[in-house]
Amino acid sequence: MSPLVLLGALLLLWPSMGRATDAASSSRFFDEQARAAFARGDRVAALDGFFLVERVSPSESSAYNIATVADAAGRRALAFAWYQTFLQRSPADVLRGREVSARLKKLAPALSLVTVTSAPPGAMVYVDRVEHGAFGQTPLTVAVKPGAHRLILRAEGHEETHRAVDVGARGQALNVDFKLAPVYGVVTLELVDAATGQPVVPPGTRVEVDVRGARERLLPGLPNRLPVGEWLMSFTAPGYAPTSAEPLSVTTGVTHQVSRKWEVRRLPEPTGRLLVRTGAHRGRLVLDGRERGVTPIAITLPLGRHKVLVLVRGQRPLEASVEVTAGRPLILDLEPQAAQAGGPP
Repeated sequence: MSPLVLLGALLLLWPSMGRATDAASSSRFFDEQARAAFARGDRVAALDGFFLVERVSPSESSAYNIATVADAAGRRALAFAWYQTFLQRSPADVLRGREVSARLKKLAPALSLVTVTSAPPGAMVYVDRVEHGAFGQTPLTVAVKPGAHRLILRAEGHEETHRAVDVGARGQALNVDFKLAPVYGVVTLELVDAATGQPVVPPGTRVEVDVRGARERLLPGLPNRLPVGEWLMSFTAPGYAPTSAEPLSVTTGVTHQVSRKWEVRRLPEPTGRLLVRTGAHRGRLVLDGRERGVTPIAITLPLGRHKVLVLVRGQRPLEASVEVTAGRPLILDLEPQAAQAGGPP
């Protein structure tokens, strides 16, 4: 059977098989056809068959088979590209990786090569037209015909970048490095108190976003410019529970604007205990301007300084300033003194 007839038969079988069987069965069928073609020396048909395997079920095996058959058929540039695809898909296969690296080194002198690097790495590399498909991800060396070409790089969250290059004769290599510009969005973050449901920006608030390992400050209530992507936020503020690893999605769009609410929780206020005694007398305790009960009395208070006033009938007002701390209760003993004649009761 001629290569074109075999390929036509495979293409005719593809739609019906796709409906009747799963991808594994289809891949196995095309693989058997490709191996049979290769065994009888029909390398073109074998290459077509392995490309169909790749279409159904891309893998390091299909990449290696395409590269090997292309190499045997004298399709050096195609073999070079698919050997590199194999290396990217199977970095852990050390033994096969050495073999493939040796084949790449052997092919290089017969090809015009462009080594493409980018910051950040991992960008998809296209040559001349995106419709022709990507050669792989940076860092990557691609084999092209000598002459003028256009390199196109695409990476998620970054602007598409183009660059014209002039590739020399075979055996020559060109190095091209790209700095990819991030695509930015605008994020407005509103912090909401979990207890009250009201917007809040506590004094000392700090919100940070982890963007590819760098810490970006985010100001609540204001528009913030951030790269598009999936990031993690952290929040700290005195008196509030710190929070980290809160997901934030910055998306693309016409306005690139994202509005987001984030619920934050106030920590319980640290407190201490105060015990006020007035001997055998009973008096009304006024604490920081508020009447709190009758002595003797033990009361829980926020840490810090407080003003104490005790009113005992027929006695002078008793005043004190105390510092409440965590730990052991503070005991305040006040001794009432009789009021002077004609004074207030």
